[in-house]
Amino acid sequence: MNLKSNVNLLPIYHNETFLNLIALWRNDPEIKKTLRSYKDISFDNQKDWVDKVNHSEDLYFYVMDSEKKESTYDEKAKYINTLLGYCGLDKIHVANRTSEISLMIAPKFQEKGYGNKAVALLLSKAFNEYNLELIHAETYFSKDFWIKCGFTLESTLRQRKYWNGQYHDSYILSINRKEFNKKYN
Repeated sequence: MNLKSNVNLLPIYHNETFLNLIALWRNDPEIKKTLRSYKDISFDNQKDWVDKVNHSEDLYFYVMDSEKKESTYDEKAKYINTLLGYCGLDKIHVANRTSEISLMIAPKFQEKGYGNKAVALLLSKAFNEYNLELIHAETYFSKDFWIKCGFTLESTLRQRKYWNGQYHDSYILSINRKEFNKKYN
């Protein structure tokens, strides 16, 4: 897979429109069912989270921005039409050179290949810039997506997520540097 794509990863930042978009996306029931958090998120919650990320040494999160820029004088419209979601590396353990990966695609951009491209770019950062050795993911509903991105299923945690009146299993998947290089280089 070619890592050049129509997705940019930019360090996460304070922007009122963007933070409101994240809160809106995270509160969407189809997104919320995939998250560990079950509570609605407000603008202030998102602002506090960005502050935490920007002052942390074990979190690196990025805004996923489309390279396809639309000409507009309306700043809000530009963000709505080009911000794809966010992704990041969480719980980085420097001594073990491991991390967890996170990904959230805005509902209107899902199932268009942006997630695969963002994961490839983020894995490249993890292995080539941060010198990590293993990245793991936890998912409830998208095991096949992570396998398509080169991850290997390691375990199933039964009845880990209660959603919509039912319990759902959690899947733990991982990819190491050697597997990444084989798939993406």
